[in-house]
Amino acid sequence: MYEEFYKYIVSLQDPIKEVDLVFPGISFALTTPNNNPKLQNMFSLMCWQNDVDVWLKSINYIIRTINFSVTNALSLLQSKSELFWPYYEHNEELFYYNENIMFRLITLWDLVAQLTNTIFKTGVPVNKIQYKKYFRKYANSPVDGTLQFFSKEVNAYLNEISEFNQFEELKREDLTTPWVGNHMIINQIRNGFTHRINPHIMSVHNGPINDDTSWNLPIPPINELKRLLEDYNMAYKYIFALRSAIKSPIKKGLI
Repeated sequence: MYEEFYKYIVSLQDPIKEVDLVFPGISFALTTPNNNPKLQNMFSLMCWQNDVDVWLKSINYIIRTINFSVTNALSLLQSKSELFWPYYEHNEELFYYNENIMFRLITLWDLVAQLTNTIFKTGVPVNKIQYKKYFRKYANSPVDGTLQFFSKEVNAYLNEISEFNQFEELKREDLTTPWVGNHMIINQIRNGFTHRINPHIMSVHNGPINDDTSWNLPIPPINELKRLLEDYNMAYKYIFALRSAIKSPIKKGLI
């Protein structure tokens, strides 16, 4: 099982590379031409093209840093098979890389929304975008068909609920098949760090993660890493679909 799990984890990360820029090498004047509508339109187009590639550059930075942590996590998995035990004393090493991936992954999802906002010209101010609210809004708004279809798909994924509770999670054996509810569980874990509960420390005194338990029972680090990488894989697929949509519409079944 260990070898199969390791190969599966590697297969999740392997396809995730930096994304090619769409309009590399574009440069333009810093002042807007005031009296020539044709030049104004051209300037607006070039600004839009520049913004698309700026978001892609930010995405590539996050991809590089996540991949760095994934590489270290995989190296740890190769050398310490004991990490399959839920409360092995060296779990902190893998949790360290998991946490690094987790917080950068949330940033990556915000960048997915920023890129969507730019490509579809929805006009939401950059500092007002929160990815869950953004995709919920456009999934339920009478907007351009392609934007609505894409937003519905992303919104549905972000709100999937796991079919397993935290006690069942400890004995899961389906480690090489995709799981449901990855993003929701990752959010719960991340929120634990900022709401009094350290989700990586077992405790019966530190308050519940949710309303159905008074235990803080950590997910085994390998389960957490699996969920993180499956979620990472989904974010990357949406980014790639957005980049492709600049030249051809997003179609059903593409994601």
